[in-house]
Amino acid sequence: MKELLTRSVTGLVYGLLMVGSLLLHPLAFLLVYLSVTVLSMNEFLTLSRREGLKPLRLPALIMIASAFIIGFFHRYADLSSIYFIILPAMIICLYIIELFRKGDKPFLNLAMIFMGLIYIGLPLTLINELFYNPYTIGYSAELLIFFFMVLWLNDTGAYLVGSLIGRTKLAERISPKKTWEGLIGGLLFAFLVTGLFGRFFIDIPRFDQWVITGIIVIFGTLGDLLESVWKRSLGIKDTGKILPGHGGWLDRLDSILLAVPAVYITITILNAG
Repeated sequence: MKELLTRSVTGLVYGLLMVGSLLLHPLAFLLVYLSVTVLSMNEFLTLSRREGLKPLRLPALIMIASAFIIGFFHRYADLSSIYFIILPAMIICLYIIELFRKGDKPFLNLAMIFMGLIYIGLPLTLINELFYNPYTIGYSAELLIFFFMVLWLNDTGAYLVGSLIGRTKLAERISPKKTWEGLIGGLLFAFLVTGLFGRFFIDIPRFDQWVITGIIVIFGTLGDLLESVWKRSLGIKDTGKILPGHGGWLDRLDSILLAVPAVYITITILNAG
């Protein structure tokens, strides 16, 4: 009970921060989500040291922050696409620095940085595209609020149902606590919340809401399992201790990291033509 209370309080504060910044102002969104992106990448690079690697932390953090900032201002202030050349220029600099750096695993160090940029930087930068989505003209928090509502209710439903009646293991080798009952419970919670509250999201067509909900549940679960595989390979339970009841930033973001790109692809297809 104490663990559930701690988890709930942390989740509430985290949720208020993530959603509150969306509603407050685009620049508040920039500040909060950029911070989460950099902190998550830093956590990822710290854990890579458990495998004997020493990736260049500061250049990697500058690079992931630059990608997010350029992606944001490209939408928010119609920033010219020419600024995107900063990113390949920084990649070239990484190669050169690693070339003259003392170390016995230069390419593995580079690979870890690029993995972090793909695994963390890409989905979190794509959140900018959900902010300025095909359903609205200009800035709108509606799609992202819908996204988080479904994602978190899915997580909550899966946790509660799995804890109460979970018996059949979903992927015991990867995550022993996850069950098929929890997966179904999360799915029902997610579709229930879409059925009850989806009508308030007037900019998103009803059919699209049902499709997006299914995509969030599927890829949110896969994202959770993907991080579990990574943590098991490192021999750790949590990626950090900064969020009581949840662990580290990546423990809280795991389901987002696959769900965001999947939703972005989905809405692009739904609105094609």
